[in-house]
Amino acid sequence: MEASIVRMLRSGIIRASSHSQINRLFGPLTRDLVAVFTLHRMQDAANNIHGHSPEFLRSTLQYLRRESYNLVSLGDMHKRLQGEGPVLRKAVAFTMDDGFIDQATVAAPIFMEFDCPVTIFLITGFIDRKLWPWDDRVSHIFLTSRKPRFSLHVGDKRVEYELSTTSQRLAGANDFRQRMKLISEVEMLAALERLALSADVEVSQAPVAPYLPLTWEMARQLERKGVTFGPHTVSHGILSRMTRERARYEIAESWRRVKEELAHPVPFLAYPTGRQIDYGIRDMRYVEENGLTGAMTTEPGHADLTTRNSRHRARFELNRYMLTNELEDVMQYSSWIERAKMLLRLGWVPNYAKDHFGGPRYILEYYISKLWGKLGGFHVYRNVDWTRVKRLVFVCRSNVCASPYAEMLARRAGLAAASFGLAVKVNSPDYPDAIENAATYGIDLAQHRCQRGGDIDIGPGDILIGMEMWQATALRCMAKKKNAQVTLLGLWSSPPQPCIHDPHGHREAYFQTCFSVIESSVNGISKQMTRGRQTPLNPAPGSLS
Repeated sequence: MEASIVRMLRSGIIRASSHSQINRLFGPLTRDLVAVFTLHRMQDAANNIHGHSPEFLRSTLQYLRRESYNLVSLGDMHKRLQGEGPVLRKAVAFTMDDGFIDQATVAAPIFMEFDCPVTIFLITGFIDRKLWPWDDRVSHIFLTSRKPRFSLHVGDKRVEYELSTTSQRLAGANDFRQRMKLISEVEMLAALERLALSADVEVSQAPVAPYLPLTWEMARQLERKGVTFGPHTVSHGILSRMTRERARYEIAESWRRVKEELAHPVPFLAYPTGRQIDYGIRDMRYVEENGLTGAMTTEPGHADLTTRNSRHRARFELNRYMLTNELEDVMQYSSWIERAKMLLRLGWVPNYAKDHFGGPRYILEYYISKLWGKLGGFHVYRNVDWTRVKRLVFVCRSNVCASPYAEMLARRAGLAAASFGLAVKVNSPDYPDAIENAATYGIDLAQHRCQRGGDIDIGPGDILIGMEMWQATALRCMAKKKNAQVTLLGLWSSPPQPCIHDPHGHREAYFQTCFSVIESSVNGISKQMTRGRQTPLNPAPGSLS
């Protein structure tokens, strides 16, 4: 009783708050933010397919049309990410994942009935009838096994499943799928084989009913009627669990096949399963390398098109809402309500702090350093005689992220450069996330090995360049003995950012923020060197390889 009252109250509040007049008032909150809804299967009793009912999809689209929402295509989103086209307001988009036949026969006609754009992301190996999604194979095995129970190893654990009732079979399939998401692709394929053997179910290589895909010819016919298509990898495997070579192939080959078969595919990829842990920096780079404009996750939230001009990869992490069976959810997510809820809860603060400063604690450090700079506290580090400088020596804590990146940028600019760390494990390789992020700027850190200050000959022609205040303080004693100079790297960025916190262990977005500041700083130093009419040649003795 209490639950039903709460539900009724929620429904009333949402319906009132999403009224067209109120929506118009708070509309600016969703400027260039798109509520992208995604779904998978459509109900088709004749073919034993379970999913969203056609009636619910119709009522959803009817509501959005009645309330004058802007039903946009991924092509419209592509234009905005390219800095073209009008600002998107009250924007809603729809996608479907995998390429099941019911998406073509049941869903697509409904979308066309309401003149609503929709994009279907295709598993190309599935459409080619060479395989079917691993998660559907799991469902097939659990639902068709004649055994009352069975057990097997998944990863390093042995699990047992009861199959006496349909609910137990569904729960077992869900549990097994979740376990599969935590292991490598090789282990996953081996676990699937063990599952089929344990359940005594023969699984064909080609898809079977009710898991049949649409055909390429169907896709071409729908494309002529306005439906668009994009890649969803070849096999629907989890990219973050694959080797580099495999992940690169899955992205490149699926995009190649879609372009080969269709006239106007959209340059967006949908990550399989789409959680934040299912793809990584490496995979976003592969998406970008293949000329794709963006990529879709299944993390809830609006697709944010406002960061299109930044160096960050926000366009490769565009969020989507899973379409539920509740119209109130559609009202909430498509209107200003969800955005306002996030802002009121200050849910953006921790992420903003992590993306721009490395974390909440460093916001205070940043503004203190700004104030200290206004008071002239960094004068000693700005007072550099650039005519004396023969080599730039970049210094950070461990020489696996920031300082080697700065060194390689300087070398690319034709400046003699070296780097070392103040607390390092000698000869360790660079941090993997640093390697991946540096690659997006055309810098290869894969061969770099970290060194300490004692491994480099410091002389009068060197300038030791720290990232943070404590590093600059430590370097002053070393520089005094060698008659070298000391400065802070961030003082030479535009605008100045005296403290560049180490990105080691931080989110990809902060890596991009940090590396952008470093790039700006190195460019600033290069200009100072030019003004000082001193352009060292590469490399100087003692510099790192």
